[in-house]
Amino acid sequence: MPAFAATEIFNYLREKFPNYFYKEATLNPTNPRNRATDWESDVVNQFRSRPEQTEIVSMRDTPTGPSLFLARAIKVNNVSCLDFHSTADKAPVEMIKLYGSANGFGWKLNDIIGAQIVSVPMAVPVLLAENVFRTLVLWLAGAFVVILTFGNLAFLLLTRTR
Repeated sequence: MPAFAATEIFNYLREKFPNYFYKEATLNPTNPRNRATDWESDVVNQFRSRPEQTEIVSMRDTPTGPSLFLARAIKVNNVSCLDFHSTADKAPVEMIKLYGSANGFGWKLNDIIGAQIVSVPMAVPVLLAENVFRTLVLWLAGAFVVILTFGNLAFLLLTRTR
């Protein structure tokens, strides 16, 4: 249930920030909207091949430009999860009616079943960094001009008084 709530809340945020992304991507999801895409499957399989790794921070190319993403493994570490996801016959009837009996089953304790992934477009921090850099350069150039002007005036005043 927390995964559903997190996804729904993030969907509201996406109305204001459409290039930001959150997903609890799984290889065998109960809800089809959580099915991992190709690149998300690669992330999940990386966690599976290195169980000691708990998070991945990397960049990926998107249609809107590069994005930075943070992924954390989703591991079945609670026996109560298996009440719903071990076999279809143990799942609540409402769950089967809503999602069917083909997906979200066969999970085992300590299996890595997916990844929580948050993706942020690099355009936002790069734009902020460029604006700060531009401002810094303008301030430094202005300070240089002021110092140069006062230095010249002081030099002229000193040479005239002699």
